[in-house]
This record gives sequence, structure tokens and C-alpha cells, in this order.
Amino acid sequence: MVVVFLSAIFPILYNVTAGVRQAPDDLIDVPRAFGAGRMRILLQVILPSALPYIMAGVRLSIGRAVVGMAVAEVYLRLGGIGGLIYGYGARFVTDYLIPSILILPILGIGLTRLLAYLERRIAPWKTV
Repeated sequence: MVVVFLSAIFPILYNVTAGVRQAPDDLIDVPRAFGAGRMRILLQVILPSALPYIMAGVRLSIGRAVVGMAVAEVYLRLGGIGGLIYGYGARFVTDYLIPSILILPILGIGLTRLLAYLERRIAPWKTV
């Protein structure tokens, strides 16, 4: 889990900071002028304006997490997809190796499609 977490967290962190920095100052000044607190400005102005950046970071992290999962399974000698790929590759069993490898992009595409659906539900103003 640590390998998957470390491989996926940095694109998310980078995009969150970029999204928060790109929040328009005009949109922040208006609630501040009407006496809104920091938490209200964060939740109602900054977070919705940073949401496309956050979702882009999560979208980038999906692929890295899937690869990190396979790499962790190979190095830790766990079962799973990485263990299958390692075992079949070591024995040169290509008729089982190729379908084992094809599971990774199918998993990545499926998770990306699921995220696109969730993004349409969370942020209907943004087209995916």
C-alpha cells in the first residue's frame, strides 16, 4: 500500500496546490467583503474553482497507482497481477504473460472511466 500511495500522491498534491493558487482573486474578494470566514471561502469558492485541477491530478494518479500496484507485487513476491507477470515472464510462458499484462491497461481504463463518471456527477459545470 505504501508503494501505491507514494506513486499516486505526488500528482494529486501538485495539482491541488496549482488549483488553489489559480483561484481567481475576484471570487475570493467578494465573500471576504461580505464578511465570510476562511472556511466558508475555502469550501464555497476555492474548492469548486480548484476541482478541475484536483480531478486532473486524480486522473493522472490512477495510471501511476496501477503501475505501482504491479511493481509492488513483483518486488514483494505477492500474488496478484504483478506476481503472475513475474512468474510467467520468468518461465517464458508468453501465452499467459500477455493476457496478464493486458489486465493492467484494462484496469486503468476502467478506473479512469469510473472517475469520469464521478467527475460528471460532482462537477456538472465541467465537461469531461
